[in-house]
Amino acid sequence: MKYKNIECVDGGDNGRAPIAATACRKLLEESRVRGVDVYSSGTMVNFTLKATDAQLARAVSPFLQVALETGALTPDQITQIREGREVKQLVLPIIRRLTDDETERAQGILFSLGLTRYCRYAGHPKQTIPNRGADGLIFAIGNENYRRVNGIYQATQEKPQIELLGDFKDPFFSSFAAHKQIAEEIIAATRSSLAKYI
Repeated sequence: MKYKNIECVDGGDNGRAPIAATACRKLLEESRVRGVDVYSSGTMVNFTLKATDAQLARAVSPFLQVALETGALTPDQITQIREGREVKQLVLPIIRRLTDDETERAQGILFSLGLTRYCRYAGHPKQTIPNRGADGLIFAIGNENYRRVNGIYQATQEKPQIELLGDFKDPFFSSFAAHKQIAEEIIAATRSSLAKYI
């Protein structure tokens, strides 16, 4: 295999990307490919640290209805977020809790699929940064993350192979069953995409 490192990228590096990285490790072992490092990262991991209330409000707006339906936020809190008032104070604790929940769910799914041995959750998500050279292969999960990864590498000398793995739904508010279905789709797509390079 010509690539010496593979990076699987989603938004938060706590659900889809680690699952794809796990699938990569398993396929590499099955194919007896050695000497390839597999990582996961997220294009939005550091976003909450730097975002203004207005930026954060825009970023979470697609999730507000689900947050209301699941009781994560009250109608008054959603109004506050839409108005851009105290967004970080309201949203960051929920993001932390949901990130922990999503990571636990993903680990449970990998266990149920017999993939725990290939899982390498680092304990905290990593931000996607330009550190893959020409010997790097990047699988971006989601059209938005594909655009972000290309933007990250656009102004650099490093030119890894960047491929869109698929536009899989973010399982942030999903049930275990829905998350497992997304995970199975990601695993199948990862195996299919990686097989082209082995």
